[in-house]
Amino acid sequence: SGKAAKANEAAVRWQPKEVLEETHADTPRFESDIYGLGVCMIEAKTDEVPFGTVDDHEVTGLIVSGQSHPRPDNLSDIEWDFISRLCHPDYTRRPNLDEVLEKLTAFAASEEQIYPTLKTIPVPTLDSVNDTRVPSVVGKLPPTMNFIDSAGTSS
Repeated sequence: SGKAAKANEAAVRWQPKEVLEETHADTPRFESDIYGLGVCMIEAKTDEVPFGTVDDHEVTGLIVSGQSHPRPDNLSDIEWDFISRLCHPDYTRRPNLDEVLEKLTAFAASEEQIYPTLKTIPVPTLDSVNDTRVPSVVGKLPPTMNFIDSAGTSS
């Protein structure tokens, strides 16, 4: 449909070379998803869409020609090396999922050392909804939704 074509065109910034090339196979590859993860990491670090304000057609040309996203200023050498590997133009040279998970785990451990308070912040779970130490945000569900503050007052 026209909507699908427009959505696909808008997503070119997150698609790897092998997907954008006219001769690509219809078989999905995990390596293509690895590329997408790398581009999402760039987006998260820059708070901008990949390739910024560059026109979509020009972005397609850059990716198909094997050019990579410019290095954001706020990335360390280790972070950029990792993301560059995720976004390598040759899908056979991208890391496999095990390598990606290993590196992300190492980055998370490093962050915990830098920001030790992050691991002490409680994360609510379904089991903790009735725990009085975690404020309940769910009152009655549809047809109406009520929010209850820490004092138990419904709004």
